[in-house]
Amino acid sequence: MSISRNTALNLGGAFIPIALTLGTLPLYLNAIGNERFGVISIVWIFVGYFGLFDLGLGRATAQKIASTTDDNSTQTSEILWTALTINTAFGILGGSILFPIANWFFLEKFNIQEELKNEIIHAIPWMAVAVPLTTITGVITGALEGKEKFLQINIINITSTSAIQIIPLIIATYISPNLSLLLCAIISIKILTIILLFISCQKNIRYIYPAKINFNIAPELFKFGGWVTISSTITPLMVMLDRFMIGAISGATSVTYYTIPFNLASRITIIPRSLSSALFPKFANKNNNNELYIYAIKTLLAAITPLTIIGIIIMPQFLSWWISHEFALEAAPTGIIILIGLWTHSLAYIPYAQLQAKGKPDVVAKCHLVELPFYLITLYFALKNFGIIGAAVVWSVRASIDAIALFYLNKNINGIVKPVFLSFLMIITSSASSYYISSNKIAGIALAIISLIGGFALAWKHAPKKILNKIKLR
Repeated sequence: MSISRNTALNLGGAFIPIALTLGTLPLYLNAIGNERFGVISIVWIFVGYFGLFDLGLGRATAQKIASTTDDNSTQTSEILWTALTINTAFGILGGSILFPIANWFFLEKFNIQEELKNEIIHAIPWMAVAVPLTTITGVITGALEGKEKFLQINIINITSTSAIQIIPLIIATYISPNLSLLLCAIISIKILTIILLFISCQKNIRYIYPAKINFNIAPELFKFGGWVTISSTITPLMVMLDRFMIGAISGATSVTYYTIPFNLASRITIIPRSLSSALFPKFANKNNNNELYIYAIKTLLAAITPLTIIGIIIMPQFLSWWISHEFALEAAPTGIIILIGLWTHSLAYIPYAQLQAKGKPDVVAKCHLVELPFYLITLYFALKNFGIIGAAVVWSVRASIDAIALFYLNKNINGIVKPVFLSFLMIITSSASSYYISSNKIAGIALAIISLIGGFALAWKHAPKKILNKIKLR
């Protein structure tokens, strides 16, 4: 199956839930309030972070199945059942560990009104249940990715995420915004999702029955997954720790001012995530994929640079229209800074995927281990002195350094330095336009026009010829 088709399927699978989120978020804020929304944001950070008990076996499953060439053997089935057994056990362990930690954080450290604490107490058990469901989902999805069954994955994910977005909103609006009730509904949907994914595995993996658990391959899975786990532990820590610190220092409302523009800006990463997911099995079973690597970088650069520029220019106006003018005044500068960091972060998806697919997850993990202490120190001082703006700057600088390091460690930067640098200049120009638009409208508009023209011109110039030919044919 072609990379372009798989990428398109992944984009479609991500776009519909994003459209639902954009449409329903103001309704959620109206139904549950800013503070409860901030609490829910932290809840899902907890659950997502404890997904590290996946042990990297979801990714390891995808890599091992993609690199398995003999489809008539029972090896694929053994990989799936072995990883699934291990991840179920560790998911239960992770949920058991999350329970006391979440109790301590929300009841002792989180700055929240007393009336919400009772809701959190009853919601924490549902958080613990979500952890094994997350680890199980990771392995089953990894197996389907290894078989390049992106159509089935995305149909199920669209159905699941749409239900998660709509059903709790209906409950909050017409029954109760109680956190425990909302999480119970979400957990029920996640269980149904696992059932659907496993049915798809039954149809696409030969010799899946009887269940074959081969613990002899466990060390091989753990070796790959262990390094992935380190990255999976550190990456969300560096992405999400700022919100925990904001909640502890400034309160849940500040978390909302930071989280909403961050989540909005991060939607741009659906493009690199979709492309890198489609590329991963190709990278895993090809000996020489440098040409594919360069093609992917240039394709991604051409796609995300104009979108980032547009996002930076319209961020204040969009937030003002979408939520309120007062909210935009607080949140828009943070969103613009984060968008800059997300642009470089997006480019890093390709070397990240290639290094892991080639069986070198240790390179990625070691890079993140070096970054972590410096990030934590600078984040703390930035938050203390500059609030959420400081957190956004530190996160974006860290993301840029991470991208540079991964490109260097992948030892394949020929032909991409110049287009990346010129595109970055247009990103900075668009940021300047947003800064000047309120004080000097003419200068702001002029810079916006320059960055837009420059961004689209560079995208056209550096886009791969295959893509340009398809556009011209139409």
